[in-house]
Amino acid sequence: MDEGLEQAYVRHARAGRAVRAGLRQMGVGVFAQEAMAAPISTRLVFGPPLDWTVLSGHMLNKKGISLASGSRIGIMGQNANPEPVLRTLSALEETLRELGYPVMPGGVEAGGNVYDQSGAIP
Repeated sequence: MDEGLEQAYVRHARAGRAVRAGLRQMGVGVFAQEAMAAPISTRLVFGPPLDWTVLSGHMLNKKGISLASGSRIGIMGQNANPEPVLRTLSALEETLRELGYPVMPGGVEAGGNVYDQSGAIP
């Protein structure tokens, strides 16, 4: 990818906003307030009875997506592009349903809206 430092920061910030928008739409808590959120990592907040090791294992083994330790979604490098961000949101929504965790639909759409509003998806 041929981009300068400023464009890389914009891409990562947009990806972080898309992830957080998708999570909030699904009803998944986000640790940081939007104004203070890091662009490269989003910490998820779940209530009981969700077991992070079960969730992350299911995501890796069934969906092929690795989540970061400490209940986080990493958004760095090539993962800070629309396709991997939206694929991660989709897989997370599916996984939460498969594990019986209450989740609201529309996480992918909410994340996609962040890209649509910025013109990042052709």
